[in-house]
Amino acid sequence: MVDEDKRYRSFGKPLRVIDGDTVVMMLDLGFYTYKKIELRLLDVDTHELNGDNHRKAVKEKKYVQGWFSDYDLEDEEYPFYVYTLEKPDSFGRYLGDIWTLDRENRLVGELKDKFDDIEWGG
Repeated sequence: MVDEDKRYRSFGKPLRVIDGDTVVMMLDLGFYTYKKIELRLLDVDTHELNGDNHRKAVKEKKYVQGWFSDYDLEDEEYPFYVYTLEKPDSFGRYLGDIWTLDRENRLVGELKDKFDDIEWGG
C-alpha cells in the first residue's frame, strides 16, 4: 500500500490492461483536468507475457481485466480510486494501486489472494 503522505488519489478508469501489473488509466484530477497514465501496480511483479511463463502471464492479465469488469459501475464515468506515488519510475510509469469507490476491493490485494507464484515486494 502506498504511504498516506507519499501518494495522490484520483478517480480513474481503465483504458487498457497491458499485463498483470501494468494498466493504462485515465485519471480525473478535478477541475476538468484529466491525465492518461501508465500505472505500474506497486509491490507486485507478475509474469512477463513474452517470458517463459506465457500461460501464467495471460491468466494474470485476464484476471485484471475481469477485476475491472466485475467492479465497473455503469453510472460512474470514473469508477475507481487510483493511488499513485508523486513521480513516475525510470520507465515513465506511475507506481500505485487501484481501489473500488467503496474501498472494499483493492486490486493488488486481490491479485495477492488469487496467485501464489507472483513476486511481491515492499
